[in-house]
Amino acid sequence: MEKSAKSFLEHLDELGREVKAKQARGELSAKEAAAALESIREMLKDA
Repeated sequence: MEKSAKSFLEHLDELGREVKAKQARGELSAKEAAAALESIREMLKDA
């Protein structure tokens, strides 16, 4: 369980970095932001 939680948090960190980088470059669309949030929701359902 602990290993999967660590992997989950690492994935969230990676997703957050990608979103922040795109946002900083002005490349983050509303559709991409929604997709990132949906990805997080799906991960939380599986947790």
